[in-house]
Amino acid sequence: MRRRQAILRAVATVYILGVALAGCSGPGPYSPSPKPPAAHPVLTFGLSAIDIVDETAGATTDPGLIGSFSVPPQQAIRRWAAERLQVTGGEPGILRFRITAAGAVRTPLEKTPGVSGWFTRDQEELVTVVFAAHLEARRNDGGLIAAATSRAEASRSFVEKIKPPDRRAGLDALIATALASFDRELEARVRAEMPDLLQ
Repeated sequence: MRRRQAILRAVATVYILGVALAGCSGPGPYSPSPKPPAAHPVLTFGLSAIDIVDETAGATTDPGLIGSFSVPPQQAIRRWAAERLQVTGGEPGILRFRITAAGAVRTPLEKTPGVSGWFTRDQEELVTVVFAAHLEARRNDGGLIAAATSRAEASRSFVEKIKPPDRRAGLDALIATALASFDRELEARVRAEMPDLLQ
């Protein structure tokens, strides 16, 4: 009888501990990020042509993530370049935007061991998005006029058993954050290294 009472007390203790741990496990699986910043005005260069070149050599995104974004990283940065960079069709020469990195990697995270792990929603994965590119202006004979380089990355963790729509929203916000950082860095480099070409 005493043994049975001891077992019941132990079960009750584990249950109470679980409730307490669940209450301390933090907010829901996804806290929405601020809305992406408004689109910047285009950067216009006084050259006659523009070329966007993807040098990432195929898949640079973790296969488990490719279908999880609304717009995959490689497509997102190509779209960014098409909307952000323009030429006037003026001076002879070409503006070439070379994408050297555009992808996302997933790193599994350790889970809480033991009894505590039964009642805790752990952070299951860390996703990092990376963008890098080289912008160069060249004469028609191939000679380099000026160049600028930008690289940016952003990371975010996701809890286990997150709902697919919440995970996708978080991944899309991660893309927006990384692109915003990339944009700021590139514009700063362009204004420092290529000011005479800007219109």
